Amino acid sequence: MHLESESDMSTAIWAIIYDLKTDGKDDYLRWFHKVHIPEKLARLGYEWAGHYQVLSQVGQPASSQGCDGADGCTGYVALFGGSDTSVFLNPSPAQLKSRQTQETKEMIGRRIASRSFIATTEWCYEVEKNAPQHAHTAILLMGCDVGPNDEDFGAWCVQEFKSRLIIAGFQSGCKLLSACGTVRHAILAGFSSIDVCLEFSQEPTQSEWSERVHGYTSHMPGSPISAQRIWPAMETTGLPHPEI
Repeated sequence: MHLESESDMSTAIWAIIYDLKTDGKDDYLRWFHKVHIPEKLARLGYEWAGHYQVLSQVGQPASSQGCDGADGCTGYVALFGGSDTSVFLNPSPAQLKSRQTQETKEMIGRRIASRSFIATTEWCYEVEKNAPQHAHTAILLMGCDVGPNDEDFGAWCVQEFKSRLIIAGFQSGCKLLSACGTVRHAILAGFSSIDVCLEFSQEPTQSEWSERVHGYTSHMPGSPISAQRIWPAMETTGLPHPEI
């Protein structure tokens, strides 16, 4: 499998990770998909959006904080792609919050343990040239801080982590550097199926370098997160129809 450097993908991503309680979840998802995402995509510089449901290592709905969902909470990852980070900072999330309608305030108020980051793309590799970033069936999102080890971590991402992506079912992988938010570094990988994504996320790290990186890496809660796309809808997967 050959990996190509990609230059046409969005250079900025706004990621929002959160949980929802079962009660009222369908109303929220209907609003998010039919009202909120279209409003976002109507803004200058917004290029695409994707919404994903977090799954456990056995493929069951799970909390984005690393729980099994037994408490009635299910995790979600919302991604927005932009031409650059200025798109998401003019207006900024805080400024957008001050302009929210009552409906938007009520719906966003249903999010539990919400955290987000705005990041710029350092590099991307993909298998399918110019495939839409929102079209991945499943994603793996890792967000972390590495203390004073930025250089070593960056080199590990390029030289070792990237080589792990050469598997059937991998579509694209991007290394992100945060402009603001809850993490400094992020890796976003897209896969053609949730099974491939889950298998990749459980693959053990065996090299001394990977063990060293693991030792100094501080992950955001739940990271790495495996999630399956629910918007744009996939008609053949049994996932919710676009109206949800």
